[in-house]
Amino acid sequence: MKTKLFKGINAVDTKKIFMESLTPNQQWYGKLLYGIREGWIKNGCNITEILIQEMQPISIAVLKAYLPCPVRFDDDEFLPTKGQILGVVERFTEISPGNNGEALIGNSIDFAFQVFGLGIFRNNFSFSNNGCTLSIRYLPHEVPKLEDVGYPDIYRNYLKNIIEKVAIKSPPPVGEYYIQCGEGVNPIDVQKPVITTINTQVPRSGGGLILHIGPTGSGKTTAMAAEVGHIADQTAALILTYEDPIEFSFVGTTSPVSSFELGRDIKENEDFTLPEMVRRHSLRKNPAVIMFGEMRTSEQMRMVVDMANSGHWVLASMHGQSVLEAVGVLASIYKDEPYVLANSLKAAVAHRLATNQQGNVIPLFEIFIPDDVRTTALAKGNLDEIKRTFKEGLGDQSVTFEQSIEFLVRNNKITMMEKDRIRKMALGNIKTVGEKNV
Repeated sequence: MKTKLFKGINAVDTKKIFMESLTPNQQWYGKLLYGIREGWIKNGCNITEILIQEMQPISIAVLKAYLPCPVRFDDDEFLPTKGQILGVVERFTEISPGNNGEALIGNSIDFAFQVFGLGIFRNNFSFSNNGCTLSIRYLPHEVPKLEDVGYPDIYRNYLKNIIEKVAIKSPPPVGEYYIQCGEGVNPIDVQKPVITTINTQVPRSGGGLILHIGPTGSGKTTAMAAEVGHIADQTAALILTYEDPIEFSFVGTTSPVSSFELGRDIKENEDFTLPEMVRRHSLRKNPAVIMFGEMRTSEQMRMVVDMANSGHWVLASMHGQSVLEAVGVLASIYKDEPYVLANSLKAAVAHRLATNQQGNVIPLFEIFIPDDVRTTALAKGNLDEIKRTFKEGLGDQSVTFEQSIEFLVRNNKITMMEKDRIRKMALGNIKTVGEKNV
């Protein structure tokens, strides 16, 4: 899925660029997205999905709840036609829909784009029994702050502690000294800089894997972006992200952040698979931090663990219901060498979202930060010790979903009366470790 980018010198200029890229038959789509931002998003509604169906009212999702979004153009109710929806698909994919869209019947087409100041939109087009359907995943354009994710103190402090201060030798800041370049010019002859010692921050050496787990729409992407943004703002390290598609843009950070889209910027070839290309590409750039958007195959999981064991901090996500489930999947891949996984895994976080009585989105977490006892057990392939950790509350570096709910109560995010409702909304019938089904 290739991501198109629309960016001007400011939000107003970007809007002009974006709208002018659309034909008269596609303008409705741009006006709709900006209208949703002004009417819903700017007023505190946590939009996650937009559903557009042929000759049906527009729907908006907050988590799993789809709500009607009345739309009017020139005082008339707007119901998108097949031709209007097909026009959007043709604009962003350059795929010709053919006569009345017949060429697209039976296909599921993905496309994505970013509009600075508006948002990031991941689109899926398909035909249903009711005609054309366009499902859109919305992500805010602004990178969230670490403090806004809602992490418990134990994990927020852990993230802050992976950063350490270092002293390095450096010339004066740019503005006081310039490197003179040109034919026949010896920079040292022109001006010899005065080298000074400065303090800066970098991610701790050694690295390791920080794993994020959860179903679609559970907040993994947003949380990982906040972590990358925090590290990028606080350190002077090179950060690389590999995504499909790219979902957040990191600009104006202290650290340089380079984002690569799989299938567009990084491609497989007859000699190397895509994971092998990512490994070769990343290790040649000397990064301190690598983010891999989502692990879908065992080969990708091996790649991520191997990079984490190469001295890099690696953030990666995968689908799953709990920490134990995700660690179990990785352990099955490394069943013949469990010590490899044990050496790399530094933290695992499972995500869930719910809403409180005020309609605010509430995050829940299950957190596992292996201590020496749990790392040793994992190195022996003993997952029972991890299971026992959550069941009996062993160690001081783990948080269960139930403890996360109690944390919300203590911090007045939800009331005591809401506990059961929040749990059922976020966890459903999932059987957490040591608990009965509900």
